[in-house]
Amino acid sequence: MAGASIRRFVRRLKQRQGFDGAIVHGLRYAGLSVDAWSDEIDGNVICILHGVEPFYDSSLLKLYTRRFLRYHFHDNARLVIVGKYLKDHAEDLGFRFSQTTRVPNGTELPPRDSVSPIALTPGRTVNICSVSNLIKVKGIEDTLAALKITTSLGFQDWKYTIVGDGPERMNLMHLVDELGLSGRVHFLGRLSRSETLREISACDLFCLPSWGEAFGIVYLEAMSRMRPVIGCQNCGPADFTTHDYDGLLVPPKSPESISQELLRLWQAPDSLRRIGINGRNTAETYSWINNAQALTSLLELTDVSAGASAQ
Repeated sequence: MAGASIRRFVRRLKQRQGFDGAIVHGLRYAGLSVDAWSDEIDGNVICILHGVEPFYDSSLLKLYTRRFLRYHFHDNARLVIVGKYLKDHAEDLGFRFSQTTRVPNGTELPPRDSVSPIALTPGRTVNICSVSNLIKVKGIEDTLAALKITTSLGFQDWKYTIVGDGPERMNLMHLVDELGLSGRVHFLGRLSRSETLREISACDLFCLPSWGEAFGIVYLEAMSRMRPVIGCQNCGPADFTTHDYDGLLVPPKSPESISQELLRLWQAPDSLRRIGINGRNTAETYSWINNAQALTSLLELTDVSAGASAQ
């Protein structure tokens, strides 16, 4: 039904103007039904697979869906994955190697002269920040547990700001009380984009040990502001960061590892400055211009430009 509806919609639009191609975000609905309507498009069709889909689209892994994708994903359609850690998911769905291309996301870069590296002084409170939907896979509870550990080991001068909302908020607030961290952890809820970026700019360290990221634009947003980031190994940020160079990578679900990194940064604050500067340099290579050029190249049946690589 979805395919027939989309086909009728595309056909009506086509009567007004032709299409050079189409970009579909996600595989549900328009993505799954691409075979039913893609012949109405004169050029290529790109379906972009995003990071949350392996965790929330479990129905896509059903046998009949894998078979459907394998045999009915149209020849002029191509699957784009935003990060290399989605490659296994794409293969589970039955996509052939030749159908899959990695095109990294990008970030908006504030002018370089408007940002500056962290300069910690003795006795100053360290401001740690997370920006996230408050759901299990984001690892906020791991950061809270890590802060409890570091506090017991002498790291006292810190505050933790959490931007975002979601079903886990009440559980996390109760956890704060249980860990005895009340007064140091601040839940700001969902903010506007400008307010969120302002909170990132105001922090000393961005920490989001999420094991549900295939890319993670928010890490790049922090890096572009020279804020060191903590993310998880074998997840999204590991696609574009090198541990202890332009970011910090810890094992998933490991508060102990997070606490070790927090203590190390607290004891060697120059590392915050070095990692922040290197992070900005890395972020500058991930622009939305590069992303758009790569997608345009796929639509035009030309080689993918720098910034995208076949996986």
